[in-house]
Amino acid sequence: EHIVKLTDHRDRDLLELTLSKALIDLLPVSRIVIARVMREDGVQRWLEVARLDAKGGGRVIDPLRVDFQSLVKLEDASDRLQCLTTRERVEIAWAGPDGPRVTMLPLFSDSRSDDQGVLELHSDAALQPDDLALVDYLRRIYRNMYTLLEYSDRDALTGLLNRKSLDNAFYSAVLEDLDA
Repeated sequence: EHIVKLTDHRDRDLLELTLSKALIDLLPVSRIVIARVMREDGVQRWLEVARLDAKGGGRVIDPLRVDFQSLVKLEDASDRLQCLTTRERVEIAWAGPDGPRVTMLPLFSDSRSDDQGVLELHSDAALQPDDLALVDYLRRIYRNMYTLLEYSDRDALTGLLNRKSLDNAFYSAVLEDLDA
């Protein structure tokens, strides 16, 4: 059911939420955080686009509606940055080897300069190999869908937004101005 939901979207912005919901439902974790790298004037910062808690609650942030200056600088979250640069799992144990921990995994596997992010899994103990394998499968499905949707948004020859994507971006901007 989660795979169907993950592949059912036609909007890249909803993929992080769907991935987070699937992981919360399928894994022994207390929180999921997806942090993406945002860029403005040569400065890079972390935006937590999705944060969901197993007990309920959480938030999804629209990147277009956030104050860039309020975001954490890339270098100020060293564990995330390490995960991003090494493209490997980073695990932080808070209270010894059997205690609570945060497992960080790169959202994308290649060295994409435009799209970078980290998936954080907060759990009461170390995740089992089967759990990590499930995360890997779902990340691969997410990446495939993200790439397909990204490809469908742009003209193959020029790289510019296609008519549908341009219309959506235009209407979103107009609605945002009306809300302000």
